[in-house]
Amino acid sequence: MNEEHVIQKFLEKYNSCQAETFTLFERPDKKNRDKKDIDAIFTSENGSKIGLEHTQVSSFLNQNWDSANLSEAIKTKIEEPLLNGIKLFLPTPIRSKPSWRNDLPRIVDGIKINVSNIPFGLSIHDIPDVLFRVSVFNEGSIEPISIGRFRPNPSDTHKSLVESMIEGLKHIEGKLQSNPRHGHTTILLLELNEIGIGTTSLSDRYMCWLKTEKSFTGFMPNQVWMASTHENSDHATFLCYRGPVGLMQKANPSNFRYGDLQFWNSMTSLG
Repeated sequence: MNEEHVIQKFLEKYNSCQAETFTLFERPDKKNRDKKDIDAIFTSENGSKIGLEHTQVSSFLNQNWDSANLSEAIKTKIEEPLLNGIKLFLPTPIRSKPSWRNDLPRIVDGIKINVSNIPFGLSIHDIPDVLFRVSVFNEGSIEPISIGRFRPNPSDTHKSLVESMIEGLKHIEGKLQSNPRHGHTTILLLELNEIGIGTTSLSDRYMCWLKTEKSFTGFMPNQVWMASTHENSDHATFLCYRGPVGLMQKANPSNFRYGDLQFWNSMTSLG
């Protein structure tokens, strides 16, 4: 999902959570490419103004690069009727960067050649000219071929996500706080795009934010939201991590208890 859609869908969510109705007034970053500026300004009929900065975060090294390249490769190579019922499980590039544009066609072709010999259940395969082994799960169904990625170590992903959130906060310091025309309310919209992998749970993500908020000493926006998006899909989920109590209650499911620090401190240490 591109940034335009993410911002528009966020605005729809935001308007559903409070009384005022805001519209997209300006995209300063689009107008001032040679300068550091925020991504969007929202205004309401009452004259209220909001400045928003959108930034992507990641839960493992090279995640955004890998997701974009895998998504592009899937568009061109994933439709293979001969491989119905097959699930491919690919490595997560913690330190290396697979060339999915080249590797995915080789993998699909290699599996297709041997599809009649693939046993039911999980099996491991070596593919010619591919530097890693591929796990294949044969369900024997009529469902189209699908792709998943192995989860990295949870302790690594949590550390990476906290570091990524801190970088996102540093990134906005010279933007949201520097120009009064951006409005009295400042919002940081974090976006996590996880294609074919459930790297972090919703509670993990919020816990990472609490650790980030506790350790970061620089400029903090009035509100922080997390957008969970998916490549090749218009679906997006928005959750409010920081903001007025009433807004957080309307934006988040009540059983999530976001903002209830006593509850979250009782669940686990934020140290």
